[in-house]
Amino acid sequence: MSYTHLTPQERYCIVHMHMAKFPVRLIARRIDRSPSTISRELARNTGRYSPYWYDWAHQYADERKQIARNQKRKSHQPLYELVIQNIQNGLSPELICGRLKREFRSDKMRLSSETKAKKGMLPFFRLLL
Repeated sequence: MSYTHLTPQERYCIVHMHMAKFPVRLIARRIDRSPSTISRELARNTGRYSPYWYDWAHQYADERKQIARNQKRKSHQPLYELVIQNIQNGLSPELICGRLKREFRSDKMRLSSETKAKKGMLPFFRLLL
């Protein structure tokens, strides 16, 4: 199955089934999606004191799509500067990732597994230079 974003109609079904206390697996089966998709959707768009609601969730999803991933990476200045410094010092992408993981506990100072998996992180490093 190819990847497609959730539609407003699917989100509408999710909200009403979730409010009726249906289990995530049943919701997923009814709208023909993976249970992990449903649980991520609920976690991502449910506030601490506010319930999941489909129109807000769809609006937030559209806003997140507008922000390119490379812009998110560049916007975290300490990570960006540290990676640039390590590149200029001649460190390999694997060493940089290892150092980030070892030296920083914060998830904001790490590169995602998708970034590491892309042919030695070259696309990420091209974006940084």
